[in-house]
Amino acid sequence: MVVILGNQGLLLNELNLHNFQLSEENGDVVATSNNMQKLKIEVKATGNSAFQFFGDKDIESDILVWVHFDNCFKESSSEVKIFTVINPKLKFEKPQKITLSKFKDLGSPTETVINLDSVLVS
Repeated sequence: MVVILGNQGLLLNELNLHNFQLSEENGDVVATSNNMQKLKIEVKATGNSAFQFFGDKDIESDILVWVHFDNCFKESSSEVKIFTVINPKLKFEKPQKITLSKFKDLGSPTETVINLDSVLVS
């Protein structure tokens, strides 16, 4: 989903990234910046529990993305919230268990709300 949204210009567009693709080496996703630098993107996802574990590779990534589905599948909702933090190592010092509310407090993420019905169908 992050690859599709990134390539459609709906996610991280403030960074002018392009060529989002699944990583073949390290990281979940890679994208290319305007100066041709490959950026490693780690992706986390949660349902209504909104609880995750950040490991070393998450913290050391260039960009950390948290996709929060909340009750999307239980309630047949198509709204998903996506939170992004650039240079997460500046916000999170060590691997840790973390809730979404703590992530938002510590990471000061950018929030993007996506309607899956309109995005993934096109």
